[in-house]
Amino acid sequence: MPEPDATLPLFPLNVVLYPRAPLPLHIFEDRYKKMVAAVLDGEGVFGMVCAGKDGVARVGCTAKIVKVIRRYDDGRMDILTVGMRRFRIARLLTDEAYLQAQVSFFGDDAAGSGGKLVQRCMALYREIYETTPGNLPKADLEGSSATVASFYFAYFSDLSLVRKQQFLELTDPNARLRELRKAFERRLREHKESGRRARLVEGNGHIPPQ
Repeated sequence: MPEPDATLPLFPLNVVLYPRAPLPLHIFEDRYKKMVAAVLDGEGVFGMVCAGKDGVARVGCTAKIVKVIRRYDDGRMDILTVGMRRFRIARLLTDEAYLQAQVSFFGDDAAGSGGKLVQRCMALYREIYETTPGNLPKADLEGSSATVASFYFAYFSDLSLVRKQQFLELTDPNARLRELRKAFERRLREHKESGRRARLVEGNGHIPPQ
């Protein structure tokens, strides 16, 4: 087994972070106050891992602190982070107040072609999400790579954490896009069926004229 690339402090949370994705955090637990203070004294980077009933995921993404938004008198902090690099946990370390891990970084195996897949996912994403005012940021991904686009769609969608974790771990950007396309097509069918049922209820069993 190759040697780990780095040792990172970990922040387990019920979220899946992706490269380039923004993540605001409120730091209030004493152990994470200590962790963030140590991180700010260094390179400003720690590892985000999705936490669940079965423990922490073995694949995560580094978060870089780009701004301390507010410091409170009791030591709490509001910070803004952005996702940087994916990593696999080689070994968990528990000798500090907060969790740490020896990790190995990884990226996609290939650049991916994107093209029509990105366009199809973009169209589905907009039809599902951007019709809801204030729900999600608008996608502006013209010319983006398959990697960047697939991470955006996965992060800002309302797919389950399990699915988002699966997308984080995939190393083929075209495979991520294909799976996202299937998920979005299924979600769109569900939305349309829900709307049809709602119209039936409102019309007492008869669909009102459009």
